[in-house]
Amino acid sequence: MTYAATHPNDVAGLVLLDSMSPHQFTLVPSYPGQYEMIRRLHGILTPLSRLGFGPLLADAPVDLQGVAAARQHAIQTSSANYDTARDEVSLYRQSLEQAQALTSLDNTPWSSSRPPSR
Repeated sequence: MTYAATHPNDVAGLVLLDSMSPHQFTLVPSYPGQYEMIRRLHGILTPLSRLGFGPLLADAPVDLQGVAAARQHAIQTSSANYDTARDEVSLYRQSLEQAQALTSLDNTPWSSSRPPSR
């Protein structure tokens, strides 16, 4: 939503899949506590991965087999992946605050179970 508002000429429409509400921290009473748990967990995943526990931290993918499954599991449990996830989680509040500031996407079509307020 933020990208669409910032670059309207580059966006033909939006489909929000598995998205968070811009009001996630206030709309879902349990979310602030869940967020703190997620943030702390992501803070320890990278060190655990670097100590060799990465392969134990995630299940093998059930939809892949053989070499593809091994490669996906190696990427998923790498310290670089955990660093990326940690960094993404650390920006949730900032991202959601930016999304809250959006009051309109003008005439950009989008799909969602709940439209943004105008």
